[in-house]
Amino acid sequence: MLEKINASIDLIERIKTIFQARRAYTLLSSIILTIFIWFFVSNFDLTKEEFADIIPSFYFIRNITIFYLITQLIFTFLWAISRKVPKFEKDEIGFLLAIKTDDNKLKIRLRHDFIQNLTSEMNNVGIKISIKYLSEYHCEKLIENPDISNMSKYHYKTKAQLIIFGYADVRKQNGKDCYYLKLRESVSHSKIPIGESRELNKQMILSFPEKAIIEVNNELFGFEFTGKIFSIATKYILGITCIYSKNLEYALKFHLSLIDSFEANYDTVINLKNLCINAKRLVYDESMHLAANAYLNLKDLALMESYLCIGRKYFETAWYYLLLSILYFLKDRNIDKAITALDKAKKLDKHDFTWAYSKGFLLAYKGELSEAYHVYKLGFKNLTASTTHLECEKFLRDLLEQEPDKIQLLYCLGLIYFFAHKDYLLAKEAFEDFLNRATESSLFPDQMKYVNNYLDVIKSKDCSNR
Repeated sequence: MLEKINASIDLIERIKTIFQARRAYTLLSSIILTIFIWFFVSNFDLTKEEFADIIPSFYFIRNITIFYLITQLIFTFLWAISRKVPKFEKDEIGFLLAIKTDDNKLKIRLRHDFIQNLTSEMNNVGIKISIKYLSEYHCEKLIENPDISNMSKYHYKTKAQLIIFGYADVRKQNGKDCYYLKLRESVSHSKIPIGESRELNKQMILSFPEKAIIEVNNELFGFEFTGKIFSIATKYILGITCIYSKNLEYALKFHLSLIDSFEANYDTVINLKNLCINAKRLVYDESMHLAANAYLNLKDLALMESYLCIGRKYFETAWYYLLLSILYFLKDRNIDKAITALDKAKKLDKHDFTWAYSKGFLLAYKGELSEAYHVYKLGFKNLTASTTHLECEKFLRDLLEQEPDKIQLLYCLGLIYFFAHKDYLLAKEAFEDFLNRATESSLFPDQMKYVNNYLDVIKSKDCSNR
């Protein structure tokens, strides 16, 4: 009984595949047209002598023509619907499967073990993910023509981020019946340079297994294990494509989920172990970028702190401690902790002096302008991140609006304009503002002398330019 049901299902699938082909549409359209022509001709009355009496009436011709056009339109509509590919929504990650097999038992195994386990693993990411299937007809089209243009067409029509396609069948391996899966992958991403595109292709080849051989006697574990391997590889690659699309939140979720799903018994699978190591590096970079964005653009310190906590689980670099020092200052003005964090950043990267800008500011904020000057000079003379002085300038101006009594920040601005920007007009403005307010409050007499010297230098430069 079960064999008859499977045979019936197989027959229906074959008929659907044949029906979706363009040749089938042409053939059936020709048959429909032939039937209507035969019906039309059969209504000729050849017993009449006059031609006008032989042909059918105008009303008959009109009605049969309309009937034919409606029939052809309905058939075309049904044919087009049968060929329609699934389409994903804009707010979801689309995951398209196109695996062809002629073995009914293997179809069931693929659906219930391999794909179901893959779906379960992907749903743990915390992102709206949808997994859909292509019909046998479209599976054949992909397998027969897997070039870039054809894959791009299916990505565009379905809005799928990832397509896994290939075939599966039953073969003999070392005298045992085995399920054989030969699968390929295609991923959609925003435009990237050729070098990065080649690197992504290389990563995909290293991440996904080229084939999977599962013994029939051990099929349950085999399909479950293979599903997990594909889920880990999928999370890794989709995370990378999210980076290219500048969607770091999704990238972080994919890679964190990959690490969480990685189990100790996978240590024997070298490529999975390497993926997990790479994912940890990516998670660190993503969390640091997101922490910086939370501070610079979102002004959300709680979110910044949460991202720093995520990154710290995997690595601690100078980048982490630079951001941590900012958090300590902004959260509760804890200058001592902030300076301690910067000292750690200094030890971790002896070539990058970005920390000097932050430490110089913190010392100035405490009122220790002489020490601040010497630390700032280290930053001016040595290598720092390219945008450091611009970010510091914005930070100082924003802070002056909040705390206008901190006139020493004008001194810091003047130093940055004078030594880093070489913008003497802005330096003059900042120094003069500092000088006037310091004179009124009788603060920082030593720095007032230095500022007068800087103003003389600026004045001499103005004279030479004239």
